[in-house]
Amino acid sequence: MKDQYKITILVMWMTTLGQAAIALYLPAFPAIAASLHISPSVVKMTITVFLFGYGFSQLFYGPLSDRYGRKPILLIGISIFCLGCFINIFAHTEKIFLFARLLQGLGCGSTITLGRSILRDCFTGRELASAASYLSMGFAIGLGTTPLIGAYLQSYFGWQADFIFLLCSGLILLWILWRQLPETSLNLNTKSGLFSQTLKDYKSILHHGIFWRFLLGGLFAYGVVVAYNVMTPFLIQNVLGYSAKFYGCLALLVAIPYFSAASFNRKLVITFGTGPIFALGISLVLLGGFIMLLGVLSIKIHLIAIILPIMIATFGQALVFSNAISGALQNFSPELGGKASAIFSSLQMLFISILSAMMTLPTDTTQVPLAVVLIGLGLFSGMVLYPQMNLVKN
Repeated sequence: MKDQYKITILVMWMTTLGQAAIALYLPAFPAIAASLHISPSVVKMTITVFLFGYGFSQLFYGPLSDRYGRKPILLIGISIFCLGCFINIFAHTEKIFLFARLLQGLGCGSTITLGRSILRDCFTGRELASAASYLSMGFAIGLGTTPLIGAYLQSYFGWQADFIFLLCSGLILLWILWRQLPETSLNLNTKSGLFSQTLKDYKSILHHGIFWRFLLGGLFAYGVVVAYNVMTPFLIQNVLGYSAKFYGCLALLVAIPYFSAASFNRKLVITFGTGPIFALGISLVLLGGFIMLLGVLSIKIHLIAIILPIMIATFGQALVFSNAISGALQNFSPELGGKASAIFSSLQMLFISILSAMMTLPTDTTQVPLAVVLIGLGLFSGMVLYPQMNLVKN
């Protein structure tokens, strides 16, 4: 029991590190742009390249860990992440900065994929569902606290301090995993056809229409958090004139509805079924977008007209995304469940990287582009998931 608790805490830390790599340096966006003499759109693109590496690498970590074990592959992945952080600290051009962020994403992909695999190795049934809640906790901690930490580090020591913090966190986690994490995969697959079989399984999974429906529906909902990360740092700091430290504090407000929705979701689904919860979540995303748009017409640009709608939309997206994951995976056998989870997460991040690149294009002068993006994400998610939104328990 003690080892199982230790493993859940380590997996939660791994998840937090992955989210921290996205959110910690958001308050430093204006400072990075000024220091490296690059445009805001290029700074935003650093999220895109991270998400691309984060998603692409997950396709390989699962099969590699099946053959060589979870622990060695995880240690290699976190080492790649640390290398990217080290390069970021000394980056002086946009190309080096972008390359370093790509390395961080490629390395960080190991934390989410192998974190889920480790939990599946160690838990079953209700214990697995309980342990998996630590993944949501790790995400919420990373989303809510790391921008605040990054804001203070950047304000007092410069933007490089954010990546020094990430590097130190990665190195500490690397050392603890090396010393404390046991190898959880006890039946390594050493068959010569492992990778060809994995490719066949991936093809089989991708032929399931229901998988694509939940993948795309959850993807558009998850885009709410990405839109906040990409489209608000310059808007709130440069246009509204708030400090990096204040912007970091706002992340706590965004994390609260996400954590609340993740906490209430299980009870809501048991009571009402997933259909009504999808409808509720998508309605809240649309509501947040329309409130933000109306705020432009009534009070022009104002902080409350940005943060309050984002909080509403974030609560809704958390409801949709949590149930989209379970819906996408529930129709696969245990033999394909792990690979289905890996390809779901991988494709989600790859598609999100494309969406995030599109989100860098609008100018940061008002909240209108952000409001339009929220409404678009809600509409697309609703159209994809509409067949699942019957108002009876399912």
